[in-house]
Amino acid sequence: MKRVGFQGGSSIFELGMASDMVCFFSVIREKTELSGSDLLILDRLFRRYLRLEDLKGATMFMLRSKECLSGISNCIVELESLGWSSNNSCLDTTCLSYAEVFIKYFEGFEYCVESAKGFYEDWGVYKPVRTIVCDMPDYMVEKLRPLDEYDNLGPNDPPFWLR
Repeated sequence: MKRVGFQGGSSIFELGMASDMVCFFSVIREKTELSGSDLLILDRLFRRYLRLEDLKGATMFMLRSKECLSGISNCIVELESLGWSSNNSCLDTTCLSYAEVFIKYFEGFEYCVESAKGFYEDWGVYKPVRTIVCDMPDYMVEKLRPLDEYDNLGPNDPPFWLR
């Protein structure tokens, strides 16, 4: 299974196995109240990339999601129903809440958003926040993938990091 994480600006934040990332997105989708704009942001981060104009809303969305998940007790049975598997997982399922289980995902997202903003401020070039494969040589292919390929993904196409 591939190791994945978030990328933004000049930073990569490796988080763990692709199946853990799928579970992260599934927990947010199933356990938080999502508006239409939240669903778009979640889909962009899952399947595509965040545009510069998405960063403020995406940051607020992730903060709300983290806050919401901090009040929901972790349940391994529910994690399994959302796609989690203990095989090769990097998640600490002994944590009390979902926010604690996925704390490094929230931190990694914030780190990559700040890196993307800083890179844009320093160099005038936006390197988008996105979910990416961290394993070599797959990362080298992803690093060079044009954003047009992400834009051309259909609603039923799997994200590149899951292929």
